[in-house]
Amino acid sequence: MTLEGVPVDEYNKSRISIFINSEIQRSVPQVFVEEIWSKMCEEGKAMGTETGRKDSSQYYVLWRTLDSWASLVLQWFENSGKLNQVVTIYELAQGDETADWEFHGMPEPLLAHCIKPLCQRNRATLIKDERGKPVATKVV
Repeated sequence: MTLEGVPVDEYNKSRISIFINSEIQRSVPQVFVEEIWSKMCEEGKAMGTETGRKDSSQYYVLWRTLDSWASLVLQWFENSGKLNQVVTIYELAQGDETADWEFHGMPEPLLAHCIKPLCQRNRATLIKDERGKPVATKVV
């Protein structure tokens, strides 16, 4: 499992912040922190945890683009013989069959975002529950 998709929370001061160095008692001004997140979101290197919004209080820091993650998920579907089958987002994120893949352990909301490029290319469909939360996908 990688640390891909572990949310970074800048407003919860009980956690360790990447923008605060307590050893030298310095921190980055909040205006600059917001500018950093905005720029990272524009460049596809971060994504707000709240439905991908830039003005989120938590962010996923990405070391691959969403398209790159989508290609990796597609590769798993092709290699595992799961094309044209419904697979839950939980199975993709936590299942035994994905244990050796880089997206294993990724938070489910982020993994659902990673599948969206496949949906835009008409290679996948996201199946949502009654509240609109993606719970499964079918890749063709």
